[in-house]
Amino acid sequence: MVEYPLSTQITNALKRPLRKSLPRLVARSSISMYEGYGKQDDNLLQFARLGFKLLQHLHKNEISEIYRWNISCVDQLPDYMKLFCREL
Repeated sequence: MVEYPLSTQITNALKRPLRKSLPRLVARSSISMYEGYGKQDDNLLQFARLGFKLLQHLHKNEISEIYRWNISCVDQLPDYMKLFCREL
């Protein structure tokens, strides 16, 4: 069972080197591969899953806040920022 996660890691590293990848996506795939080893520290695995879910929840909240932002708030900004916000 250990050979499969290791070959997956090697394949992923050859397709997309670590320096060109997104750290959170690498972390998520690492969690899945770590589960495949069979002998894992359950506490470490639980913390990794929890950390990933917390960050995912934070990102969802930030995105929803952006969508709820009202363009009428632009009038409250300083003049130099109004132009940029209206263009966006």
